[in-house]
Amino acid sequence: MPFQKGNPGGGRPKGATNKFTRDMATAFIEAFNEIGGTAALVEWAKDGKHKAIFYQLIAKLLPRSMDVHAEGELTIEQIVRIMDGVNDTSDGKAAK
Repeated sequence: MPFQKGNPGGGRPKGATNKFTRDMATAFIEAFNEIGGTAALVEWAKDGKHKAIFYQLIAKLLPRSMDVHAEGELTIEQIVRIMDGVNDTSDGKAAK
């Protein structure tokens, strides 16, 4: 049966990444690790020529908005854990 718009049984779930996107993300992670991982990224970012590019990349990777309710201040580790939970799609569901 051909695809019919609005058919609830067809297509990927809303927010799911396609195979190409998943494969590219995996390839970039492998390349990142191959060229030195976090230590190499830190050294690259410390270079005065690359600092602005580094911050631009981070801005593109962070969620545009998050609804987080907390009392007091959050540490960077707590923020990262919150973001990991927001972006976790390991259960096959779209990111929150």
